[in-house]
Amino acid sequence: MYGSDSVEEKVTQACNLESIRAEFHRVDPFTTFTAGELKSSTLLANHGPGTVLHHVVEHGGKVVLLGWDTGWWSDETWEAVSDFKFDAVISECTILGPAEIDKGQRHLNFATLVELRGRLIELGCVTDKTPWSTLHIGDNGGLTYDEAVAFAQPHGITVGYDGQWVAV
Repeated sequence: MYGSDSVEEKVTQACNLESIRAEFHRVDPFTTFTAGELKSSTLLANHGPGTVLHHVVEHGGKVVLLGWDTGWWSDETWEAVSDFKFDAVISECTILGPAEIDKGQRHLNFATLVELRGRLIELGCVTDKTPWSTLHIGDNGGLTYDEAVAFAQPHGITVGYDGQWVAV
């Protein structure tokens, strides 16, 4: 298992890693590590409390951003992310429904997600054609799944679903 200091604390309190024949590898924000064939670079989320990481995963020449519990990134994270070109993005959008941009929350609403995507386009990290899927969707957006799909699709965002595959 790989995770931040906060994850390590929770995991080691919850189970005996030795009894399940597992090892924990602590990773810090803004570091790179390998796990088998995967290379992962970590970014710092704006979620707290504790250290919440996002991962830039590289495999087979493809680069994918995995960002759950996002919040609006700090300047330090924006600077670090600007070094990457993503073939796909999978991010949270806890509040997928009509809302105003809110950079003070620890989760993304849809307007803030669109703003984040726009900034990544400006930085050259993604294009408007880069596959972008959103997961970790709460029921607080006020939309059914079909309504959420109709709402997100014009913005180039796919609303995630069980069993989804993302081709890059």
